[in-house]
Order: sequence, then structure tokens, then C-alpha cells
Amino acid sequence: MSMAFNTDQEKRLYELGKSDGKKDMEDKLILAAENGTPIELEGRAWFLKSDIQNLRDIFEDIENEENDKSE
Repeated sequence: MSMAFNTDQEKRLYELGKSDGKKDMEDKLILAAENGTPIELEGRAWFLKSDIQNLRDIFEDIENEENDKSE
């Protein structure tokens, strides 16, 4: 989307707003992942997890599959 700015100050303020908005969303996503709380988008709850938590879950699944095979 192309924006028309009357002054350089308007352009700087616009870019600052975009940067601040992006940082706020990143902070919210990280907090949700750390706390295990959902983020609601389009009426649905989305749960996020970190790369470390995802890796732990993968290893746990592998371990559970191995335990199921040995029983």
C-alpha cells in the first residue's frame, strides 16, 4: 500500500507507528507463548509455543511411541 505524505515528519511518524505496532505484536506473541495463553484471531483461539517447547514436545512424542512399542 502506497501512502502519500505531505512532509518528511509525517513519513517519519508513520514509520515510527509501524515499528511500534510491530514491536507491540511481537511482545504479545512472545508473552502468549511463554504463558501458554491463547491469542484470539477471527474468533478462534490460537496457542503458540517456542521452538524449545516444540522440540521438547517432539522428543516426548518419540519417547511415548517407543514406550508404546515396548509394551
